[in-house]
Amino acid sequence: MMLSAAQDILSKQQRTSQFNHNVTDVCIPEITHRICSPTSAGVVLLCNIVPALMVKLFCPFIMHRVPYGIRHLVICTLQVTSLLLTAFSNSVPTALLGVCVASLAGGLGETTFLGLAGHYSKNTIATWSSGTGMAGLIGAFSYAGMTDARLLALSPTRAMLVMLVMPAIFAFT
Repeated sequence: MMLSAAQDILSKQQRTSQFNHNVTDVCIPEITHRICSPTSAGVVLLCNIVPALMVKLFCPFIMHRVPYGIRHLVICTLQVTSLLLTAFSNSVPTALLGVCVASLAGGLGETTFLGLAGHYSKNTIATWSSGTGMAGLIGAFSYAGMTDARLLALSPTRAMLVMLVMPAIFAFT
């Protein structure tokens, strides 16, 4: 969902910038200012990948010392924190911190719960793989549907707050 919200996350910077935002359907004869976002959407992608990669690299060495219940609590807390940080941020760095926290939660969740797959049937890995792919699609389409002006027309902040239901479901399942 964070990647679907990349443009909204980066638009937080545009509210405080000094240049004029003209949106037009015709060519602009003279370009004297930047119309696009000064920060690339690739920054959101990096914030979504690098923290999870670091967790996956280092957690296997230390995570066996932390009980599963504590890990689950930390994962749920990180999920809630990431959504709140991203929803209520007033600047791009704070919103990107929220994306990083979501990535940490995802990486920790993957290393924690995928490690349990060995205790279940051989179909567990295939189910997990299908589930993560479907979660990506559902997350992207749900955010798009919530923020689309022709559908639910929620603000990005409200869409993030609606998604707080997911960590609550995750906490009790």
